[in-house]
Amino acid sequence: MDILIQRTDPRSPVAEPLLKAHLEEMVAITPPGSVYSLDADGLAQPGNVFWMASFAGAPVGSICLAPYGAADGEIKSMHVLAVHRGKGIAQHLLYALEQEESRQSMKT
Repeated sequence: MDILIQRTDPRSPVAEPLLKAHLEEMVAITPPGSVYSLDADGLAQPGNVFWMASFAGAPVGSICLAPYGAADGEIKSMHVLAVHRGKGIAQHLLYALEQEESRQSMKT
């Protein structure tokens, strides 16, 4: 399975279906008033890094790292489309995030 992980602007049209699927799932499984998922503009804040996973040319997952304090990082959003779960995509996304953390001397 060839999974491509790329830094992407979360406001790009290609990221839109992933963010929509993530928000829909969070609304479906989270108690009312407790959904804190960020929209594309929230994920695109300065300092944040957003990656998208693609499989066979189609977007299948995403993850966002945000700075938190002087030397810490926080996962702001992570999602893999339900039909692609269990294929190692989340592992690839986390690896990209960990590499960026290391590059920036962050810890999560």
